Amino acid sequence: MKSPEQRNEALLTKMTTDLNLDASQQAQVKPIIAEQSLKMEAMRTQQKANKVNNVVPTDADKKAMRKTRMEDKEATENKIKAMLTPDQFVKYQAMQEAEKAKMRESRERRQEE
Repeated sequence: MKSPEQRNEALLTKMTTDLNLDASQQAQVKPIIAEQSLKMEAMRTQQKANKVNNVVPTDADKKAMRKTRMEDKEATENKIKAMLTPDQFVKYQAMQEAEKAKMRESRERRQEE
């Protein structure tokens, strides 16, 4: 399993290749990726701790977590949009949709097993 730093570097490489980022854009996007990664890692750590301690989140907790995730995602997307050209942003959105479809497919396969 890749470390968070390795995942960040892999995402930066993929974005650089797929979106044809220049050096300036790479320097701008790297801290954005790192920030988002830290937030997601903190959320995963909290979920694991809840599971270990047999803490079942309430519906309100789940809604709050989902809302926080969506707000973080939107803020990250806005930061990335600000540094990309319009064409690059269209490609970025297509990358996001493809990744979402891939995750959905993976989740469905796991549920079938």
